[in-house]
Amino acid sequence: MAVYVISKNGERLMPTARYGKVRRLLREGKAHIYCRKPFTIQLDYNTGSRPQKMELCMDSGYWHIGVSIKTEKQELEAN
Repeated sequence: MAVYVISKNGERLMPTARYGKVRRLLREGKAHIYCRKPFTIQLDYNTGSRPQKMELCMDSGYWHIGVSIKTEKQELEAN
């Protein structure tokens, strides 16, 4: 399960699965909870924005159509 991240300016950043870092950011006051479902935090400091290439993949199976979003390193969302 991923934690979604929003920058200080309101831009969407890449989700993270580094739960320890998320807890530390919240505890130190460097981020706050933006939404609980889905769990999203908003950073309270300026960050750089380097968008990563993502691709939408579809599998049109016989009974079920699968959709996923992935980067070069990991699969972010699957349905």
